Amino acid sequence: MLIGAIEAGGTKFKCAVATSSGVILQDTTIKTTTVEETMEKVIKFFLAFPIKTMGVGCFGPICLDPSDERYGMILDTPKKIWANYNILKALKDALKCNVKITTDVNASAFGEYYYGYKKKFQNLVYVTIGTGIGGGIVYNGSLVQGHHHPEIGHMTLKRDSNDSYPSTCPFHSDCFEGLASGISLDKRYNLSYDELAKRDDLLRREANYIAQGIYNLYLTFAPDKIIIGGGVSHQEKLLPLVREEFEKLNNNYYTYKAVKSVDELIVSPTLKDNSALYGAIALGVIEK
Repeated sequence: MLIGAIEAGGTKFKCAVATSSGVILQDTTIKTTTVEETMEKVIKFFLAFPIKTMGVGCFGPICLDPSDERYGMILDTPKKIWANYNILKALKDALKCNVKITTDVNASAFGEYYYGYKKKFQNLVYVTIGTGIGGGIVYNGSLVQGHHHPEIGHMTLKRDSNDSYPSTCPFHSDCFEGLASGISLDKRYNLSYDELAKRDDLLRREANYIAQGIYNLYLTFAPDKIIIGGGVSHQEKLLPLVREEFEKLNNNYYTYKAVKSVDELIVSPTLKDNSALYGAIALGVIEK
């Protein structure tokens, strides 16, 4: 059985046709432009294959409540020309197959769970730190989802006493995203992640903010793995500092159960930049 998979991003759509074992047989990347132009190319690609089911990890926010008439609709997204477009309905109508949809970061979490770790760890958290900050949570092998996607980027952090730079979040003065996202680094310090590596004081502060965010998640969900993706995962000096700050916060309170050390707990994605695409494949497999 062939599975269709889409990682729908604000700049590009990564599309693949795969087997249920996760072997990608054909793939393509389509630039995200207008709804009409992008979706025409996406649908044309998949119509060439007898796919039976599909998984989609989509940029958002999107409606994920099956009881809502807007289920599968991209809502008030920063990419305005895609707002109020029901991508789920469009794919179902055009491809005549079952389609399972979730957020892009949920797909990343599920991809790491299903194919990255081959379901060895039933509980994991995937945090993406890039332009914004988001998270996906797998608990007992299933995605955690209420009537909307968990907005972990807006949890409140304890601000560094020497940090007088304003938050970049228009809603919260001390939230994870407002203090530690890629946009935050750019607007608060006028630095990229690469430039941040040259500033030990700011690098340590960034590590502390990230550690606070993931420690809150650790205390709440007790995951076996905390996976950090996005732009931060490419900054080699930062992840070891995050682990150090995490250990300080933990202060020997919680012992690690499924892994031996913090180095095994807080990790980069095993699937590199393809976690969401493989998560979409996995969603297609379970949707069959």
